Amino acid sequence: MSGLVLKLRPNEKFIINGVVIENGPKVHRIRICDDNARVLRCSDAIKPEQATTPVKKLYYGIQLLITGDLPQDEETLAAVDKEIAVLETAFSGIGQDVFSNIKMAMSQNRYYSALCSLKRLVVIENTLLDVKTDQLDRQKVA
Repeated sequence: MSGLVLKLRPNEKFIINGVVIENGPKVHRIRICDDNARVLRCSDAIKPEQATTPVKKLYYGIQLLITGDLPQDEETLAAVDKEIAVLETAFSGIGQDVFSNIKMAMSQNRYYSALCSLKRLVVIENTLLDVKTDQLDRQKVA
């Protein structure tokens, strides 16, 4: 049997097709058998004010697709694809396997998988921004 399997911690919240669901007091596993279900763990969600970098803005946009707050229409998906292409160019030579995974997941409407891959890009982006900040701080001191 295929499908997404979620191992839920006690009282963990998640969203399926825009509905917030909370696990009970014990660890549980559930299998989502419908490939068209939009699933998001609340622990994976970011708040709008946290979407402060290009990768986090894309992450937030895909998150909105999952929660149903953005329509899954041609226009929205084209805008997401455009942002992925822009980031792929900006990250040239870095994380190309991640971009392949994101594009494949998006083409198959597997938005949660795209988010999981984007998490890896968030780490790379944070590292690059930290290095840039350190360089700027050193230039100010010099």
